[in-house]
Amino acid sequence: MILLLAPIDTINKRLDEIEHIHYRKKASVVLALECLIVILSLVFHNILFLESIIFSQFTIAISLICGELKNYLQSDSLNGGKML
Repeated sequence: MILLLAPIDTINKRLDEIEHIHYRKKASVVLALECLIVILSLVFHNILFLESIIFSQFTIAISLICGELKNYLQSDSLNGGKML
C-alpha cells in the first residue's frame, strides 16, 4: 500500500513529476530497509523491532490513505461537487 500511494501531495504543495519520482524512490529505499530489518528481526527473534516497524508501516499506510481521501474530497469540493 505504501509503494502504491507514496508520495502524496496536497493542494497547497503540489509535486511536479521530478519531485514525485524522487520521493517515490526515497520511499522505496526506506521501505526496503524496513522490510530487511523485519526479516532480520524474525531470524534473530527480536520482537521489539518487529512490532515497532510493523506498527509504523501500518500507521504510514493509514496516513497515506487519509491523505489521498482528503485530496479527493478537496478536489471534489473545488469542482462544485462534480466527480473527477
